[in-house]
Amino acid sequence: MTVLTDGVTNTVLKAILFDFDLTLADSLHLGNAAIAELEALHGVTLQHLGAQEAWGMTPKEIVDEFLRQQPELGRYTLQQEVDDSLMRHYQPCQLRERQALARLAAAGIMLGIITSNTRKAVLPAVKASGITIPFIRGYEDRPPGTGKGFSLLEALGLYGLLPEQMAFVGDHPKDIAAARDAGVMAIAIATGHHSKAELSLCKPDCIVESIAALESVVFGRK
Repeated sequence: MTVLTDGVTNTVLKAILFDFDLTLADSLHLGNAAIAELEALHGVTLQHLGAQEAWGMTPKEIVDEFLRQQPELGRYTLQQEVDDSLMRHYQPCQLRERQALARLAAAGIMLGIITSNTRKAVLPAVKASGITIPFIRGYEDRPPGTGKGFSLLEALGLYGLLPEQMAFVGDHPKDIAAARDAGVMAIAIATGHHSKAELSLCKPDCIVESIAALESVVFGRK
C-alpha cells in the first residue's frame, strides 16, 4: 500500500483518518436543521459568521457563541441541548462512497474519524455502514483548548504508527492545519465549502475530489 506524495517518492501508508461533516457525510442539511432548531428556541443566530466559519465550529464553540448573545443561558444545559439536537438530526445520516471506504479497509488500511462534531452524531452512520472504523473521536474526547491534531497524535500512539504512515483527510483548512500539527500526511478533499483553489492555499500534500479519487492516490493508480 503506497501513497504517491510527490509523484516520485512513495510512502507506506497504514492508516487514513477522516473528518466527518462534508468529508465522509453529506450532512450539511442535518447540521443546519439542528442549529436552526436551537436558534429558534433561544433567539440566537450563527448567520452573521458565514457558512464557512460556522461549519468549522465545534459544539462547544457554538455554545460559546450562543452564550455571547444570551449570557443568561446555562452552559451545561445548553451544551446538552446542542449535543442532543445534533444526535437526533444525524440519525438518518449515512457515509458517502461506502464501497470505496470498504475497499480501503479490505486492503488493510486502518480507518478512523476525527470530527469537530459530537461523537454521538457520528456513530449511527458508522454502524449503518457495516465498515469497521475502530478509531472515532469527537470534540468531547479532547482536552479543552486542543483540536483535531491532539486526536491524530493519540491515534499515532495508540496504534504505534509513525507520522508518515498516517494520513488525515478533510474538507476544511483547519483539517489541513491539524494534519500539519501532527506531522501526518495532509489530504484535502473538495467536498465542502472550500474550492480546490482555496484548499491549495493551505498547501496540503494532495487534493482529491472524492473518496474514490483518494483510492487512486493510495494505490497509485493512474
